[in-house]
Amino acid sequence: MALGTAAVLWFELRPTPQTSHGQYAARIPLTIGEWVGEDLPVSADTVLILGTKDIINRCYVNGNGQRVWFQAVFAQDNRRAVHPPEICARGHGESLERQAVVSHKVAWPASGYQPGDAVLTTLGELKKPVNFEFKELVLRYGDRRSIVNYWYKAGSRLTCNAVKHEWNLFRNNFTGGTTTNSLLRVSADAPTAADIETGRGLVYEFTQEVFPFVIASMP
Repeated sequence: MALGTAAVLWFELRPTPQTSHGQYAARIPLTIGEWVGEDLPVSADTVLILGTKDIINRCYVNGNGQRVWFQAVFAQDNRRAVHPPEICARGHGESLERQAVVSHKVAWPASGYQPGDAVLTTLGELKKPVNFEFKELVLRYGDRRSIVNYWYKAGSRLTCNAVKHEWNLFRNNFTGGTTTNSLLRVSADAPTAADIETGRGLVYEFTQEVFPFVIASMP
């Protein structure tokens, strides 16, 4: 028990490094299927707080003019780079109206992670889609709402549970495996309660499209 406690304290109390490794999140393309993205600014304060420059903040638009927002954060050797989006939401003045775990069918790229520096504009064969759990939030700011789905990635281990993600990070670090740490978030506006289902459908649709690119781009 003493050794376990010491290991946890060492892992928790290490200073937060500034990630200086390659830009992996940035390998996710601006065009994904019918969705066309636009990069939005990332503030210097956000980079400083998260301790990594590998952050993308994008708006994607489909052929019908419908929009979703996609954020990805990637860090290496830095467990403090990501945290539950509901915490950020409260800090921005949003209230958490509802939260749940939802299941979507998503596909992994058949070849898994594809090393390299270039943006992955296309993917080859995908595996048969399987159910994967995401954390869904309904956030409210004044009279407006947004639907959010998010998940974490620690090396090859994926989860939507923050506690499990912390355990995955610790296990990877303790066993000498990959120390990569990622958060992926997809959201859509739902101006009124009646728009929630439409927003949920857009989030689901885009998540299916972007998911294999996340797996292929980010170790």
